[in-house]
Amino acid sequence: GTCEHGDEYILDQKPIFHVEAEVILGCIDESANNYNELATQDDGSCEYDPEIIEGCTDSDATNYDSNATDNDGSCEYPPPRCEIVLYEILMQYDNNTSWVQYDLDCGTEENDQDGYNVSVQFWYSENNTSLNYTIGYHYIQGYVADLQELCLENLTAGKYDFHWIAIWTDDDGEQKMLEVNWSDIEINGDD
Repeated sequence: GTCEHGDEYILDQKPIFHVEAEVILGCIDESANNYNELATQDDGSCEYDPEIIEGCTDSDATNYDSNATDNDGSCEYPPPRCEIVLYEILMQYDNNTSWVQYDLDCGTEENDQDGYNVSVQFWYSENNTSLNYTIGYHYIQGYVADLQELCLENLTAGKYDFHWIAIWTDDDGEQKMLEVNWSDIEINGDD
């Protein structure tokens, strides 16, 4: 037999039960450092590695890049300022004149370092009293043979102490000095 129904019934298609999905807040961007695979809704908390910008990160370098985040070893520095040295000095005299020849340099080996403005003084004294002096000004740079000369004239007969001094101010604002003295030099005076 067949089963015949006089009316067809349409079943109500409502689900038997209804489950609301739980909302889990978190970072849903897979490229973020703190990606949460369980999160269902982004809460704005995603964190990313900062963009790496290679360059020189040392502010003392001449090519410092304030935007650089990773030091790539490209930093360049100005050549160091020189250490002023007295390479050579010679004091000579005759009957009424004395002169000093000197060579101030940056360091003791060939270089082209920036140096300093140097004041050089040459004077003589008798009985601890300064009698006469002369001053020269020089910009000392690099290591070169460049003899300078200062002269004292019109000396009279007597025993003198001669003094040579070089003075400059370094990058730290400190005054530096080189000094050479010659004592008890007998001057004959005019002949």
